[in-house]
Amino acid sequence: MVAGLFLFFGYGIAAIACLLAALWIMRQGSRERADRNAALVALGITATWCLMMASLGPSHLAVQFAMVAVNLAWLFMVLRLFGNDGRDDNVRLVRPVLAVLATVETCQFVLLYLQLRGQFSAELSTLILNTSALLGVLVAVGALVLVHNLYGGAASTTRRLLNWTIAALALFWGWELNHHFVTYLTGQNLAQLDTLRALVTIAFAISLAGRFSGDLGRLIQVGFLLAGAAMALIWLPSERLRRGVKVRALKHLFKHRYDYRNEWIRFTHTIGRPDDGDASLHDRAIKSLADIAGCEAGLLLLRDEDGEFVLGSRWRWRDATVPAEALPLKLIQILEKEQLIVDFDEVRREISYFGELELLPEWLRGDDRLWAAVPLLHHARLIGVIILAKPQVPRPLDWEDFDLLSVAGQQIASYLAEQAGQVALNQASQFDEFNRRMAFVMHDIKNLSSQMSLLLRNSEKHADNPEFRKDMLVTVRNSADKLNSMLARLGRYENRPTTEPEQIDLVMITEELRRRFEHSHPVVRLDNGPCTVLGDKDALEQALSHIIQNAIDASDAAETVELVVRNDGVRGTVSVIDTGAGMSAAFVRNELFRPFSSSKEGGFGIGAYEARS
Repeated sequence: MVAGLFLFFGYGIAAIACLLAALWIMRQGSRERADRNAALVALGITATWCLMMASLGPSHLAVQFAMVAVNLAWLFMVLRLFGNDGRDDNVRLVRPVLAVLATVETCQFVLLYLQLRGQFSAELSTLILNTSALLGVLVAVGALVLVHNLYGGAASTTRRLLNWTIAALALFWGWELNHHFVTYLTGQNLAQLDTLRALVTIAFAISLAGRFSGDLGRLIQVGFLLAGAAMALIWLPSERLRRGVKVRALKHLFKHRYDYRNEWIRFTHTIGRPDDGDASLHDRAIKSLADIAGCEAGLLLLRDEDGEFVLGSRWRWRDATVPAEALPLKLIQILEKEQLIVDFDEVRREISYFGELELLPEWLRGDDRLWAAVPLLHHARLIGVIILAKPQVPRPLDWEDFDLLSVAGQQIASYLAEQAGQVALNQASQFDEFNRRMAFVMHDIKNLSSQMSLLLRNSEKHADNPEFRKDMLVTVRNSADKLNSMLARLGRYENRPTTEPEQIDLVMITEELRRRFEHSHPVVRLDNGPCTVLGDKDALEQALSHIIQNAIDASDAAETVELVVRNDGVRGTVSVIDTGAGMSAAFVRNELFRPFSSSKEGGFGIGAYEARS
């Protein structure tokens, strides 16, 4: 809106300045001068263009056609200036150069006609814009060279008469060069350049009128009056612009209320290291923000699982009544999009900027202790809002409060987001650990089920054999003991306590395992003598059980699984050997000891992982 006001009033005043300059030249300029009529025509065309800019805007094609006419008029003005002091030879030399520049400028009509005739793709539109900008740069550079030659080749007496005209033309073409060059580099027409061109046009008209003036003092007074009128018309209607000027003046010309270094040190100390016992991060977040402004209390609103804002914590504000749904969705969207800090003093005066006043719930309207609502934004997403009570010494919010609270709010949001992410990660880790334990249990149950199934099948063949029944009872008892101890072993997979190593007889433990499995599958044991090692007996027995069961699963029913115990005098080794299909080299290299990765159909991939652990 401010840019639109600037365009309207700025170019309106520029049109008035061009018309006044034309009237000045008509009254003060000599009728015998060759450039008088050219200046009048050029000023008239320029005034028309300014009026079109004010009414239609810079993007309208009619305005762009008029701008080409303005450039051609001032090129003709340069030609008339070369002939003003009777330098006919120079006119003959300059006329071809001006003809070329005029031809280049006329090419703009072709580009404008193309824009008028059809709809082009984004790439073609950019190409047309860049071509137009390059043509404008060529014309501006050529015109500046001619203006320089005009002044440099003039006699000393003529130069004094040309000073104002040369200054005006240099300003005009210099601005055109800057405008077209920036357009070419950025690939777009910048609105800021179009608005500033109004002031350049006013200065250009005043400078040109000075060429024909006999009273420069009065002309300069009129110029300052026009410039002052332009600034007043733009500034006075805009409350936002006046407020912005005031804030900038306070920022750069007066001492700040806050010592930002000390405030930031205190902020990081408060939110990073709690001084109030076991104060939570939520309480420290409120306190760190309240300390900045000297507030007595505060509330923290956070998103719940459904995305609604609810009370997350309160600091020194026990009697505040916060409903279950603290903030409506539309208000949340405004706070998030506009990064708006709500000033409750302005709310009480019915002041609203983005329609937030109508969306504030009743509990935020009826409490006179409310001072400010600070949004906590993390990567442009609102994750919380801190409601601050009035400071101990009541005062209105100002620009320093808005700046500092906004930055501190973003920092608090990053802390809260990091904590939420850590909580989610811990929960996921706990679920993963639970799933891992259950996978181990299912693996052990599967092994026991296989043993019991094989035992049941063998019992049909050897039920009359007393020795078989005796061994069967031992196997069933061991299986029952294993099932009973399974729950106790669940805690062993996480934070397993470290036990002192004990002496283990590898020959004896492998013999016990052989007896356990021999009734379900042929298993033999070989050794080269006694072998005692140090270790965790239960863990070693569990690992060997997994490996032996895997060997049995991989072997045919009649093939023997061998348990070989070796003592080399330094260490003991147990080898479990089967003649099954085996595993591929790639699986052994990349997948063997990974949990939940198995080459067996229906396998869990837990046995090898736990054995290695």
